[in-house]
Amino acid sequence: MKCVIDELYESVLRKVDGQRIARVAIGAGYTYVELDDGGAGVAYTNKEGGISRGLAGRMERMPVEEALTYLLSGRGLEVSFGLATANALVNRPRAELRERDALLESELSPSDVVVLVGYFPTYINRLKEKVKEVYVLEIMEVASKDVEVYPWWAYARLFSKATRLYITGTTISNHTINYILPSSVEIENKYIIGPSTPMIEDPFISYNVKGLSGSLVTNKEACFKIAMQGGGVKDMFKVGCLKKVFLPLEKSTT
Repeated sequence: MKCVIDELYESVLRKVDGQRIARVAIGAGYTYVELDDGGAGVAYTNKEGGISRGLAGRMERMPVEEALTYLLSGRGLEVSFGLATANALVNRPRAELRERDALLESELSPSDVVVLVGYFPTYINRLKEKVKEVYVLEIMEVASKDVEVYPWWAYARLFSKATRLYITGTTISNHTINYILPSSVEIENKYIIGPSTPMIEDPFISYNVKGLSGSLVTNKEACFKIAMQGGGVKDMFKVGCLKKVFLPLEKSTT
């Protein structure tokens, strides 16, 4: 039986057109991949599991078809490389993309119960005065006086009462999306957010995801240097080499 990561891999693979990897930076915070056709992408660096013997030093000039197979790896650094490659391939300017955030206060209701998969302090601050309840699922231990934080494996308990769901794209890097998405199909207002998010309709639309909030690299040299020197997306957004974009997803009625 295919999982979400398998479906994502197959979807992105169909976009490949002979590209090769031009350069790679697997930094302490984020991984950066640039392709020989000029595309570039970033992904959260999952440090749970290192690089297989023989892979380091041969990523450059690797065919993108091969690089994408690392999305399926059981090693965190390799998945980060595969996901950044996917984002370099599909996170590119196109007419459907909007320069906005996934969270719009105008869409919220006082009766909403919101679950954040991932700890997003800015979202928590924007939500807590406008909705009934806010909960967080997080893979790391987080102490917060503003919101109840649960371990990620408590998803079934919280999803049963959620009306809105915001899922970090980092769930792709650590493969927890394989559990999160199939368990949340019935939640109508569901979004995948963060710079690691691939801006591609399939397979997310089949799980009733309403929108993707990801990133586009606008200055390759600056993003590459920040990743190389251990920086993260806050640094990238600050210098303006990365920008937020939103892709609304709508199922065809035909």
